[in-house]
Amino acid sequence: MKVCYVIDTTVGARWICEQLRGLRDRCGFEVTAFISGDRGSLADELRAEGIPFHTWKFGFTGLVGLLTLPFRVIALARVFRRERFDVVQTHLFRSMIIGRLAAWLADVPVRLAMIPGPYHLEAHTLKWIDRFTCWMDTTLIASCEYTRQLYRQMGVSNRCLALIYYGADEKIFDPKKVQPADLRSEFGWSADTPLIGMVAYFYPPWRVSGHTPPYLYGRGMKGHEYLIRA
Repeated sequence: MKVCYVIDTTVGARWICEQLRGLRDRCGFEVTAFISGDRGSLADELRAEGIPFHTWKFGFTGLVGLLTLPFRVIALARVFRRERFDVVQTHLFRSMIIGRLAAWLADVPVRLAMIPGPYHLEAHTLKWIDRFTCWMDTTLIASCEYTRQLYRQMGVSNRCLALIYYGADEKIFDPKKVQPADLRSEFGWSADTPLIGMVAYFYPPWRVSGHTPPYLYGRGMKGHEYLIRA
């Protein structure tokens, strides 16, 4: 069994290494990844695990991106066909679209799309692109019930939908094995001081466009401003 994971990032996404390592070590599958560059924490983790990966350009915004898109899709389909992958799983919107088209052209037997959240399904242009290409996937894997409901509203059959919540290795959060950061001492606060934290990427406020859900216009995607205001 040959499994390929396609994602448009080079940082974060630790679960990719965990999943591919498990498929390789526990199931004996051959695993490969396609990511958007060769530098970053994700690339480093794949190297450390000995998981082979390729770099690919997934962007298709702007005139150049749109003009070169068909050639990049065809080139990726040729790679999929040459490698004879049994499963191709895509993640994040741009890599999902390009990987979806390429896997369908290459006639990969099982084509999966992991949907990280409902963002693109509430943005007019992105929703339209997904709606007219999602039939190429064997299964769309929603990461929350709301995302699955949005696909149902688009007319996607239940037999093409799955629900798998995001999961993390709980052992890395075991307080008996992890040295605490001890932020209270670092900032001179007493041990009983209430402490609220948020761990998330910073994004600039979103502009009005067909690529942004209307409720995010002028807001940050992760909502840091609400935590600060509260």
